[in-house]
Order: sequence, then C-alpha cells, then structure tokens
Amino acid sequence: MKYILYLYIMLFLMVGCRSDKEQITADTKISIELNKWKRIKLSEFVDSIELIPLETRSNNLIGEVNKIIYHDNKYYIHATTGYQNGKLFVFNSVGDFLYSIDRRGQGPGEYYDLEIFCISNENEVKLMSYRKITTTSIDGTFLYDTEVPLGLRECLLLHDGNLIATSRETRLDDPNLLVSMSGKGEVLKTFFPIKDNYKTVNDTNQNLSSLFLYKDTVCVNNPYGHYIYKLIDNSLVGKIEINYMGKTIPEDFFDKDDDVVKQDKKLARLKDYGCLRSFGIADDYIYLTSTDKEFNGYFSLYSKNTGKVVTAQAIEDDLFFKGNLLKLKYKNLPHNMDGNEMLWDLDPFYLIEGYNNYISTLSESEFYEFKNKYPQLYKMCSNLKEDDNPVILRIKIKI
Repeated sequence: MKYILYLYIMLFLMVGCRSDKEQITADTKISIELNKWKRIKLSEFVDSIELIPLETRSNNLIGEVNKIIYHDNKYYIHATTGYQNGKLFVFNSVGDFLYSIDRRGQGPGEYYDLEIFCISNENEVKLMSYRKITTTSIDGTFLYDTEVPLGLRECLLLHDGNLIATSRETRLDDPNLLVSMSGKGEVLKTFFPIKDNYKTVNDTNQNLSSLFLYKDTVCVNNPYGHYIYKLIDNSLVGKIEINYMGKTIPEDFFDKDDDVVKQDKKLARLKDYGCLRSFGIADDYIYLTSTDKEFNGYFSLYSKNTGKVVTAQAIEDDLFFKGNLLKLKYKNLPHNMDGNEMLWDLDPFYLIEGYNNYISTLSESEFYEFKNKYPQLYKMCSNLKEDDNPVILRIKIKI
C-alpha cells in the first residue's frame, strides 16, 4: 500500500513538472487581423479601471511617456519634456508629484541622453545612456558610474539581481541582441545573435517596448520581427509567432546593407503590413499592440486559457462615457504593465473629449445621477486641461 501511494505521488509530481515545462517551452501562434473598422467594448475586457491623474507643475511637464515602473507605492516614469532629453519623474500612488531625477550633463554622474532606467533589488536606480550607466539612490543621489562597451536600448532587472538589456549596436562588432550584466552594470556576456539582414534594422528602429520579464522567462522582440522569443538562463525555450494574416513582413524582406532610406522605400512598396509595437504577458493573457502601414494602432488580447484572440482598432466606452470611441494610433498605444495589470498612459485630450461629448447628451437629472455615481471621475474630468500631464489607467483585465 505504501509503495502504491509512493508511486502515485511520484507520477503526480512528474506530470506536474512536465506540464509546467511544456507551458514554458511551448510555441504559440497568434493571428492578428488588421481591420481598421473593428472595435471592442470596454466591458468586454475590463474588470476594473483606476484612473491616476499625474499632477502637473511647471517643473514636471511630460511630453511622451516611455517607461513606467511601479515600485514601493510610487510611479517612476521615464518621459521627455517636449523635445528635450528624458527625465525620470516620480509620483505617489494617487499621482501627486514627489520629485524628478535629472542628471543631464557630461561629467561624472551625468548623462547626455537618458535612454531607459530600471530599479535594482537594493533600491538603486540605474539610469542608462549611451555606453554608460549612472547609478543613483532611490531619491536621485549619485552613487557611481559604470562604463559599458556598447549602447543599450531597454533593460530589465532579473530575479537574481543581474540585469539584461537589448543592444542598439548589432551592426557593429557584436551581432548579439541581448546583453547580460551584473547588478553593478558590468557586462558578463552578450548572446542571441541577430540575423545579418536585421542588424541595421535593429539599430535604426525602436519599438514602444520589446523586452519583457514574465516570472523567470525573458521575452524579446526585435523591430519589424514577428516573433517574441522566450529565454531562460540565456537559452531559447520557445517563441510566440505573430501572424498578420497575409500582412506579415517576410523574414528575408530586408537586405544586410539597407539603411533607413532603403528600408522605408521597401516598406512603402507594400500594400499594407503589420508591425508589432509592444507586448506584455500576464498569468491569463498576452496583450499585443500593432500598427499598420498608415500607423493606425491595434490592440489585441490573447487568452492563454482558450487560445482565442480579439483585436480592435478602436475602443468603445460602454461603461463611463457611453458611446465614445478611442481610435488607436501609434502615439496612444499602451506599453507598460505592473504584474497582471496594464498601465495605460493617456493624454488628457481623450478624456476631456469623451467627457464633454457624453455629458452633452445627458438631461439635468441624468447628469446629476452621473456625478453621484462617479464623483472622482467627475471631479477629475471637470478639472482636466489639455496641456496637463497624462492620466494613468491602471486596468485589471478580464478574459
């Protein structure tokens, strides 16, 4: 009897381990139809939304949000101020401005242009610029610089305390797309060589987000590529194929020596094409954003439970400002996550327009009912100005 019980336990463990491994290593294929008339209702994929309006001051004006990290109940936001170089702005959990980290310059502890950032397990902020990592304390106090032998584009903190980044110099001496670094920023190795005909494409183009960490799996996509590669311990364990259903750019489409002008001319000759711009992986779903030739934006949700995917070029509000449409373009696509929740930064214009359009259709009694039902939403939208900082939509997805 003990032997049989032991055998059952061993079989259970073996099946469980095999299932987990298959889930990690299995290849996935996601088909996306680029239909500019397709829309999806908020109620179809939103479980809840929290709106965080980022406080606007003269010293924290945000032009374009590049990356958001939610850490220790604060939003760390890498953004540009108009056309100026990037800064790191820090807000509390409700959007009150706390401080910024801005170390532009050419001396020790300074950078010329902030590419990206990450936050270490020791609460150190890694500010990455061209061939240099400037490390500060969490409040921006300079700690040390680390010289890097190549330019970096995106970076992630791994669970072991090391860093992994994408290279922006694959066409030069080192063809590897990924760079493994110590917590101090010292390069340990480069790996994952990029194909010859995509080396220049990688260096001259950038997605909204192309590097993601899901549990222990590093996921990476390169510009104009239609695969998301999955790696564990620097080794390929699977991939996600994005199929744009007749509008996928062939892998041999570009030539090795194509510069930006030649790339654009080749793309212009295509009738249409899909281009992956960002992605994120949660426990139950994968989200993807894409653009077509005309830079129309598309939002896709893939269910890991059912294998079904839904794609839309516009979001219809049937929950709050009913009847309003958010048409997606490259500039308003989401590209940040916190755990299983999406962090979608939205320009105030869209909320102001939606609010004004909606209340114009309401009677006096209906408007009074709306104010009582959504007092915070009413207060925010009635005070928003078009030149205010973005509003973060923290979205819990249902799928």
